[in-house]
Amino acid sequence: MLIVTLRAFLITMIIAFATGIIGLIYGRLFLANNPIKSFDNWFIPENIINFKDFITVGSMHNFSYAGGLIGLIAGILYSTSQKKKRLELAVS
Repeated sequence: MLIVTLRAFLITMIIAFATGIIGLIYGRLFLANNPIKSFDNWFIPENIINFKDFITVGSMHNFSYAGGLIGLIAGILYSTSQKKKRLELAVS
């Protein structure tokens, strides 16, 4: 059970990390080049020094939350599939 749990945790972390990297790329390529006026619904400090980096990291941060949720679901599915396999082996 410990090994399955550690693997599920690793799956969650890998998915969250990969999704964060995707958010980093998305933020740099698509969001950072937009004018500051297009981010009215974001909290952007008045004294921002590097706007493009701020937007890029904000995008990565937001994507990593989604990645954590997706990774959590993937970890749960992995754990339940391993449980079903072990139950099938015990019955056989």
